Amino acid sequence: GNGYGDGRAVSVGEVVVPAEMRGSAAEPDAEDTEATVRRWEMQLKGGGTTPFCRGADGRAVLRSSVREFLASEAMHAMGVPTTRALSLVVSESETVRRQWYSGNNAADEVTEDDPRLARFPAYVRKQLIAQLRSGNQDPDIVVQEPCAITCRVSPSFLRVGHVDLFARR
Repeated sequence: GNGYGDGRAVSVGEVVVPAEMRGSAAEPDAEDTEATVRRWEMQLKGGGTTPFCRGADGRAVLRSSVREFLASEAMHAMGVPTTRALSLVVSESETVRRQWYSGNNAADEVTEDDPRLARFPAYVRKQLIAQLRSGNQDPDIVVQEPCAITCRVSPSFLRVGHVDLFARR
């Protein structure tokens, strides 16, 4: 279905933690009595194609993974239920091509020897500078970025996508 997310996450398992194993330091919340268990779903995000990736490659890059991590931690700090990142692994060898948005309005200050562009080849630096100076905010270049995989955890619950997956089989 449409609108359920980007289709990059795949469930790898569920961890069931009985109340007696959580320790006395954990305060039970309103829904968590000593007789209940906590169920946590572990997911990998950005590991490749999934049944929900709608034709995309299912890969994530470092910048989007870090952005998602920061947003989920901010939401958690505000009390909004969300997934939480356990780990973030960046590949040293696998890369993917992604669109690049500059957002930089100080285009005249950027030169080919700008340290922010040092990791790009000379021809890419020229394209980036030309894009900045054109004032065009549409991405018209792509860059190679390292792949990243996030292991995240969330309280288990039935998602619409789970039902949708079984209906498609």
